[in-house]
Amino acid sequence: MIAFLKLNLYKVLFMKLNKKNRNYVFFSLAGIIAIALSLVIFKKDRFNEFSCMFDDGSGPVYVNIDNEHIIDGKSKIKIIKETSDKIIAKKYPDQSWASTHTFYKRTNKYKKDYGSEKSTFLLACTQLN
Repeated sequence: MIAFLKLNLYKVLFMKLNKKNRNYVFFSLAGIIAIALSLVIFKKDRFNEFSCMFDDGSGPVYVNIDNEHIIDGKSKIKIIKETSDKIIAKKYPDQSWASTHTFYKRTNKYKKDYGSEKSTFLLACTQLN
């Protein structure tokens, strides 16, 4: 049944077109498929490494950012939102002791906000790679 529907769809699309127009449709579809495949094959994965220092000069704290997580020391924190200027990640998002971690791309600042403890830490980072 499915093969019959595909055959009929093929007939409707290509039988009413002359040979020149058929070639245009074929090459257009081939171009779209080639673009889609190149986007999948050449997808760039992000893995940025930073060395961050606290305001009082203590540190360093090493922070890694990949496509889905901010890795702060041994903690892997899921990214929940990313804009052109910042990356927001939340650790334990459904709990009352959740912490919000924000990395600012333009200034290379990393902010840790522990809401339950009402404490915020701001770190200045330099990119290692």
